[in-house]
Amino acid sequence: MTHYSPAVILTWEMAAAEATIGNATHIEPAHLAMALCKLCDTGLENLLAGTLLKPQEQDEVRADVEFLKQKFQQAEFNLTRFRQRLRAQITKPAPDTPLPQQMHRSAASKQVFHQAETLAEAEGEDVRLIHLLEALLTMPAPPWTGILSDMGFDNPLGQILEIQITQVESALKIGLAASQMQQLIDEISTQDLNSPKTLGIVENNIAAHPVLKDKEAVEAVIKHNQKVKKMLKVGGIELLKAIFPPAGIAIAMVQAWMQESSIQD
Repeated sequence: MTHYSPAVILTWEMAAAEATIGNATHIEPAHLAMALCKLCDTGLENLLAGTLLKPQEQDEVRADVEFLKQKFQQAEFNLTRFRQRLRAQITKPAPDTPLPQQMHRSAASKQVFHQAETLAEAEGEDVRLIHLLEALLTMPAPPWTGILSDMGFDNPLGQILEIQITQVESALKIGLAASQMQQLIDEISTQDLNSPKTLGIVENNIAAHPVLKDKEAVEAVIKHNQKVKKMLKVGGIELLKAIFPPAGIAIAMVQAWMQESSIQD
């Protein structure tokens, strides 16, 4: 089950408000971008005082926001200017019919969240603001491209977050491998691991999700994803035998990765 950090949930709520202000019918990625920037650009303490978040959750929001604020400050990115220009660009005239009482995400926004979830899965973490921003900045043809270009940010991913698209692509592949591995383990955990039925389930999953036989991605998952590591340790050698040989990955190699991971921990 995906968990969102309190800051991401707060951003979602603020994006719904942005959508209402802009006379939109759904929460679009632009509303998420404006909300995220506003969260990093306004009086956070006053904002938190108006929420029902517990003290620990408020601390999590502060940490999440502070991390991104430092990135924006180091890049000398003008959050206010970006937010104002984007709002002016996407705001629509007041509609003739009432707006929905509850704002839902558009298909494009759901895809942004899915991307953020996959990036978080690669690290075995909850979805945080950094994952949401990475997902927004790797969107195809976003509405803010011209605004960022005018502001001198033709490569925002590199200029703001200091990462390259290839790194994001690698993280997405690892996150997908982690997600599919967890689903596969859940699916066969109640089965007889030595049965032909289990072998069929594993082979079908590998055929449907080739990332499960990508040694680089699988190695990264086993070494760094705490959820998967725990599941594999609980399942023991029989689970390793059930999953990895059909994927063309030797048991000895998996055990070496697990051993190396234990030493690092």
